[in-house]
Amino acid sequence: MPKPMTASPIVSEEKPSPGRSWLRRIVISLLIIVGFAIMFYVFENWRGNRAWKKYEQEAKAKGVPLDWRTDWPKRPLTAEPINDREFPSDRTFDQACQLLTSSVVDDEFEDLVAWEQAIEALKSGKTPNALRAEGFKIVYGNTNATDRARAAEVVLEIFKADEAFFEQVRAACHRPDPLYPFWDPSEVSLLHLAPRVFACINMARMLRVKAAAELAAGHNAAALRDLDLLLCLSESLRNDPLLISHIGHVATLTIGLRFPWEGLALQQFTDSELKQLQEMLGEDDLIANCHGLLVSERAAMLPLFDRAKRDFNLWRVISGNRREFVKMGLPPLLSGWVDLDKLNYARFWDAILSSAFPDSGKGRINPSQLESASSAVSERLKAGRLKHVLQHTILCSMAIPKMKDAIRNSCRAQVTRDQIKLACGLERYHLKHAGYPEKLERLIPEFLTEMPSDPFTGDPYRFGRTANGRYAIWSVGWDVKDDGGVPTPKGHDDKGGDWGWQYL
Repeated sequence: MPKPMTASPIVSEEKPSPGRSWLRRIVISLLIIVGFAIMFYVFENWRGNRAWKKYEQEAKAKGVPLDWRTDWPKRPLTAEPINDREFPSDRTFDQACQLLTSSVVDDEFEDLVAWEQAIEALKSGKTPNALRAEGFKIVYGNTNATDRARAAEVVLEIFKADEAFFEQVRAACHRPDPLYPFWDPSEVSLLHLAPRVFACINMARMLRVKAAAELAAGHNAAALRDLDLLLCLSESLRNDPLLISHIGHVATLTIGLRFPWEGLALQQFTDSELKQLQEMLGEDDLIANCHGLLVSERAAMLPLFDRAKRDFNLWRVISGNRREFVKMGLPPLLSGWVDLDKLNYARFWDAILSSAFPDSGKGRINPSQLESASSAVSERLKAGRLKHVLQHTILCSMAIPKMKDAIRNSCRAQVTRDQIKLACGLERYHLKHAGYPEKLERLIPEFLTEMPSDPFTGDPYRFGRTANGRYAIWSVGWDVKDDGGVPTPKGHDDKGGDWGWQYL
């Protein structure tokens, strides 16, 4: 008899809830994203670090210094600090500078009569702004020797209160390896060097006016003594390891080089004084110094990139806001991108240095290649924020200085100093022979130890006699084109014209 069929239990399948399914997908997606982010982070850090290490090895093989604290020895502190006070104690000089136009303050021929007018007006106790509001005006252009000699005494009066300070600085500057104002070389930084540079520039302006007044008053020895102090101040900046010191060195030297022009133009110097002036100017190669300081500046800035990997506050300083680093697209933790930024920074420097200095900075400059390289770098650094992120040039755009200006100013100072030394030799020749030579080569070896060369061509400077019985000395200038000694209205212009020295 068949068994009756029994119904098997029905097991119902439990369906997953929609919420759990989406949560699982989200978690898996997040894990995948995090995984890709970690892989991207590791790969980019490896790629950037590998690229920089490769460049670093190549640079060291070529002898390119990348660590300025070890490649540039510290300068010893060889003198006791002098009184670190602000000068001048009599603020008349600064106020007179405010009353005078910039063309007079920076002119090659010191307008002492204009200075006299400004100083006399300030004796009323009124400020420069108050005098201008009253309609006070200065008459410029008085070159009468008698009036200049009278004005010189008025100008020298404002410096008497600082004479003891000048003597103290003079004594300090003639010690070995002087540093003014004195500082600790073991703590070299922009914060230490910048105040020194500005102090030297301000003091150089004072000494230039003081020396011009002494020359007009017939005190040649005192004028040359102040010029020597000015050049010593300039020299104290020469071997510092950062570009700002070289800029200050060139600026103070340029200020000082304007003074000899007056004595040479008026033929006020004796043979011994002209020889002393030649010796004071020295044989320093400003273009080679500029090349060395640019290399040092590059090495000094590289630690900034390494610091950017870990220092969050650095980004706040750079951007001005803690939140801005996100917009900049360069998180401090992504060290590989910082390394790529550092690599681009070093390559930009390589491009400019190799193009500007065809013989590694040994007295020659190539303006056309420098202009091309500077323009190419500028175009790269003009990119928008997103392009900076993609090209890894964020820090580059902030750390690259105006190298072209530093190089051009070094060339101007070098050319001016060479031409002054040549002019001194020509005046010494004139004192002995009652006339000027037909060629500059006649000055060697009695009146000139060696013939300086034009930094743009490597050839001797051009020389010619002028209609007024004097002479002209000129360089072909920034455009490397000989215009027969004809300058532009701006003088040493980078747009054209020769860089010349002549008496009008």
